[in-house]
Amino acid sequence: LITSAGLAPGDRIAGKAELQERVGVARSTIGEAIKILQDRGLITVKSGPGGGIFVAEADHSVRIKRLFVASQGDASRAIDAVVLRDHLEPLVLRDAAEHSSADDIDNLRALLDEASAVLDNPELALRRIWAVHRRIGEIPPNYFLRSTYVGLIDFLDSHLGTPETMP
Repeated sequence: LITSAGLAPGDRIAGKAELQERVGVARSTIGEAIKILQDRGLITVKSGPGGGIFVAEADHSVRIKRLFVASQGDASRAIDAVVLRDHLEPLVLRDAAEHSSADDIDNLRALLDEASAVLDNPELALRRIWAVHRRIGEIPPNYFLRSTYVGLIDFLDSHLGTPETMP
């Protein structure tokens, strides 16, 4: 609703009951969705008169997440994400190599072993390869590089489907 209606930080989305009626799901489902969106920093909930669910003021990581959410279902956005990831990857790899600990290396080796063990299942292997890239992306100390790269990996992992359908 935030992206499709073009809502800005501070805009009211709806009240809980209004939202439940609008989307046609159980009250517990709305409650869980609200909790998840609050945890992600995407919404705030205000009680009392004039209250309801509002678009949160966004820090940089939330803006990046919103960009990925707004891109769902758009194949050209997936291709754009692949291109951007390809451009960021050398920076991420350099920083990860420079700042990795022995535990990071052990963790990456274990993830690579897990990926190697399922090469006969391309979809599962691809998911495990994304996990390797995600872990590498979590190592660099640069907040913006790390957030952008991990966000791209999460987006690609959840939106590209099977290896045969990847751009």
